[in-house]
Amino acid sequence: MKRLAAVISLLLVTVLLASCTLAEVTVPLGQEFSLSVGHRAVISGEDLRIEFVDVVTDSRCPKDVVCIWAGEVKCLVELVSSGSAERVELTEPGLTGDTNRQAFKEYQLTFTVTPYPVSTKPIERGDYRLVLTVRKGA
Repeated sequence: MKRLAAVISLLLVTVLLASCTLAEVTVPLGQEFSLSVGHRAVISGEDLRIEFVDVVTDSRCPKDVVCIWAGEVKCLVELVSSGSAERVELTEPGLTGDTNRQAFKEYQLTFTVTPYPVSTKPIERGDYRLVLTVRKGA
């Protein structure tokens, strides 16, 4: 009986640890991809990994409201290259529709954050998507 309990406990721990692993996709340089909070991407053929850690703040003016300030959304990402990790905030201003860029080492990250806020529907943490394209050079 003790042996059965030990086996069941070991299986439960294994299942719990497996569920804690990050979802990871591999994408080529220059291809657009989307990450949910807690997910990461490896850029194939490059020494670069990107993890969407969290949405730090989202004060963007909802598209169905008139505001005196457009607001912004800030996403925390972890960029790992050459074994070195660096956390960076990617900031997208509200109501612009412009392309957002952030340089990291020899890479250029183009990004947008979805969905855009609407006053009648709060955005849950799990609904956010960071849409990225990574290119080399400035």
